Amino acid sequence: MSLSSEELDRFEQIRLLELLERVALELGKIRGGDRKAAKVGIRMRSERPGFAWYEETKTEVLSHYGATSRCAQRLKRGEVLTIQRLDREQTTRARVVWQEQNRGAEAVTAIEILGKVNFWD
Repeated sequence: MSLSSEELDRFEQIRLLELLERVALELGKIRGGDRKAAKVGIRMRSERPGFAWYEETKTEVLSHYGATSRCAQRLKRGEVLTIQRLDREQTTRARVVWQEQNRGAEAVTAIEILGKVNFWD
């Protein structure tokens, strides 16, 4: 049985999208491997035309494939950032996987490292 978007009201569409996002996050945890709590100073930078910014923050959780940190900028899933380690001045590209939707000053943000193996080692 399949439903078209016309058969779902707006509230049901939102609930379905949230459920699919949660499933995707859980599947990502399987891929993510071991995670560990670790504070590493980083600079997150966006070079999006018309909205370039950077912010220094610390990671909260690291995995082989990414990290979580707090970020004051509101980001969209799929947005690509430059991440720089402040202790080693290494840089890499990362994709925003998820960002907590809260009204506070900073939101927990999950990123996936692109193309760099062992960035946290």
